[in-house]
Amino acid sequence: MLSALKNFGVTFLISALLFGIIAYFATGLVTNTVGQMLDDEDASLDNIIKNEDATPPDETTDNSSLSPTNEKIPSGESFNFLIAVNDYRPDIYTDYTPDVSYMYNTDWNSVSPADTVGCLSTSYRKIGLSTVVLVRIDKEKREFVYTYFSPETRVYTSSGYHTFSEVYELYGIDRIAEYVYAMTGLDIKYSFLINAYDLDELYGLLGGVMTDVGSDIYTDGTYNTMQYETTIEHTEADGSKWTEHKPNTYLIGKGEVTLTADNIYTLLSTKEHGSADLSVKESYTIEILRKYLGYLANIDESKLKIIMSQLIMNESDWGSIEGLETTAPETEAPETTPAETEQTEETAESSTPRWVAETFEPDGPIVSTNFTMNDFDSIYELLCAVTYFENKTVSYPMTYYAATEDSSEYFDANVNSGITLFMDYRK
Repeated sequence: MLSALKNFGVTFLISALLFGIIAYFATGLVTNTVGQMLDDEDASLDNIIKNEDATPPDETTDNSSLSPTNEKIPSGESFNFLIAVNDYRPDIYTDYTPDVSYMYNTDWNSVSPADTVGCLSTSYRKIGLSTVVLVRIDKEKREFVYTYFSPETRVYTSSGYHTFSEVYELYGIDRIAEYVYAMTGLDIKYSFLINAYDLDELYGLLGGVMTDVGSDIYTDGTYNTMQYETTIEHTEADGSKWTEHKPNTYLIGKGEVTLTADNIYTLLSTKEHGSADLSVKESYTIEILRKYLGYLANIDESKLKIIMSQLIMNESDWGSIEGLETTAPETEAPETTPAETEQTEETAESSTPRWVAETFEPDGPIVSTNFTMNDFDSIYELLCAVTYFENKTVSYPMTYYAATEDSSEYFDANVNSGITLFMDYRK
């Protein structure tokens, strides 16, 4: 018994001595390691306090222009704008509705009654819209959203049902913006109206782009159309009816088309006679607009300011644009002989009724808008985002109704579906 107890005591002493030695060295190792780590942290903290501008270790430089996915975030707030083009070409057509003030100022006592025949019965050309496009620049969704509206979209007004084209003639572009707002819920910040007679001037500043036209373009003698022929219903004296098929004149072929000063008007003024026509015009109109926006976004900022100023200012005021190089004045037209002048006046007088004023291109800016250059800086980066945001077309739900004896053709907008369609963009 004593021997066993003696052996246990000896074994216990040896074990305690051995583990004590091991614990001593292990504790020293751990203490040194932890102490070194704490010293390093203290040194790092001390360096940060002493040098506040230094970049903390293992931390990338903050870049507020990058999103969590390393995509550029432009400055500014999302906004909506409207692009519209009218069909007014006084340089081509002289059969527009007479100006009332001009008629009042006419000395009718000196006008032969024979010269006034047809004054009230003549079918006059009206000034309407040919193109309407809503554009939303959505910063949060990183999208440029385009929606085309046919000028023949019918809405209800205080004077009854009218198309967009008629609303423009009666009330102006601001009322169109109000209807687009009511149909989408998107508030229009800027409206840009381009007169058709200034499309060549627009081309002169921006040049031409290519677009894919999904249909041949013709003219029926009055308007541009995608229809190969015009059908005319005739009624004989005995009440019998027959249909005349009149071929239209070919203007532009289907496929890739490079815009010029002439065909840009032809494309934008083409009328839609059905849902298929609407789809074709929507496609190439939005493509034209998208490419022009891309062109503007890719030029130098200072040059862009000059171009924007030229677009919204009268040409007579271009001399005040900072950085714009002045050009030599245009040469005067050669003088005509008395015989030539007399012949020209006779031709004009014989082709234009006495009650219609001589038409000419009015003086004014290429683009009529509520946008000013004071707003340039607030939209510049968002405008340039067209090059890296998604470009998306949202088609407004429309139903086509053909012309009847009681009404002209029109597109009926499904406003309930349209409001729902833009719900996410209103948040």
